[in-house]
Amino acid sequence: KTSRHRGAEMALRRQRRLIKRYRLDRAGIIFVTDLVRDVISPSTTRSNAIPAELKVALMLRFLATGKMQQCSADDLGPSQPTISRVVMQTIMALTARHIVMRFIDFPTTPRVIQQKQTQFMQIAGFPRVVGAIDGTHIKIIAPSINEDVYVNRKRYHSINTQVVFDAEYNILDVVPKWPGSTHDARIFTESGLNKLFETGLVPPGCHLLGDKGYPLRRWLLTPFSRTVTEAQINYNRAHRSTRSVVERGIGQWKRRFHILHSEIRYSPEKVCRIIMITDYITQNVICNVISYITSSEVRNLITLDYLQYCRFFKPE
Repeated sequence: KTSRHRGAEMALRRQRRLIKRYRLDRAGIIFVTDLVRDVISPSTTRSNAIPAELKVALMLRFLATGKMQQCSADDLGPSQPTISRVVMQTIMALTARHIVMRFIDFPTTPRVIQQKQTQFMQIAGFPRVVGAIDGTHIKIIAPSINEDVYVNRKRYHSINTQVVFDAEYNILDVVPKWPGSTHDARIFTESGLNKLFETGLVPPGCHLLGDKGYPLRRWLLTPFSRTVTEAQINYNRAHRSTRSVVERGIGQWKRRFHILHSEIRYSPEKVCRIIMITDYITQNVICNVISYITSSEVRNLITLDYLQYCRFFKPE
């Protein structure tokens, strides 16, 4: 092999190692760093100051493994208390309002909607679907405030997170703010996504697919609880095959960021921020999804779901 080929192979191996360790290649790490460089860059020129790129790398390693100790074991330099501090500093910076609003991208334009519908149609022939919706529970340590409302039906503490995937496993919407005891239907009813459809900001003829836990709407289609006719059987079969995208998507999302698999030992607000970061890193950096919403009205509706990090309330 020529030296040029050997150099290319070495570069490829380095990229693969970066992706395995941090879930991003070098360009992705730089992209994320540039989002918050002005905020997290050290204000001192001391030799032991942690540069912005290393802070982002530490945060990504924490999200990928779910273990702060792993960041220390990687011999990246800082001590574990320092790592814990800079990881949270970086998380807080990356969930600032002006950054979150850059990554709101539920489709509302005809061209993108048609593309989404065509991709879903190819799965099982189900027409006009733009997204598949479901809820998933992210396990958390018992919080000190309103602990009981975070206990879900499986009897562990969690954040119940609403998520919508397209047919290519891109995350179109996420609502990471509700305690584990909250029902999926309530989360959806009070979400900005519901308002998008109800107010007509999403064009007529677009459908979401949800399971039987969601309310049936003209644009939110659920399966028949009892199938009598052959048409109903065929509908449920196509619905199940098409909606399975969201179940597989959630599995991929959690495997990519192991922090979502384990019990996250932070306050509910910080957990919601962590969920948000894994969401938009997944869809906008790893999957290279370009934001295609331009309407400020759409952005404002959906952004509320991202920025109201946690609801402290007693269930009704």
